[in-house]
Amino acid sequence: MTASKKYGLDPLYVSAVIWVESSGQTDIINPDSGATGLMQIMPSDGKAGDDMCINGLCYAGRPTTKELQDPLINIDYGCRMLADFIQREGGLKKALLYGYNPGGGQKYVDDVMAVYDSYKFK
Repeated sequence: MTASKKYGLDPLYVSAVIWVESSGQTDIINPDSGATGLMQIMPSDGKAGDDMCINGLCYAGRPTTKELQDPLINIDYGCRMLADFIQREGGLKKALLYGYNPGGGQKYVDDVMAVYDSYKFK
């Protein structure tokens, strides 16, 4: 079972997020944030690994950098996160804007949706 199906996501949305986040590069690590892999997930042991949130370390329960370089782990974890944000925010666009990549702003949402539309109409 694919991760998109497992979490009830349109695989084209997942593909669009992957393209915008990493251009399909499995081993990419963002030099500024430490986000890793296809879906650019913040790892438990990355640059922000010591960041504190209300309930403790922000990324403590996440996979490591090495684990996130495995496409299967990265996509599964990214799909789980995206599905959770969609449920919490009430839709994909708000999930992208406020949850998945809040630093990306409206341009990030527009970029993902443009890639999605290009896939959808092929």
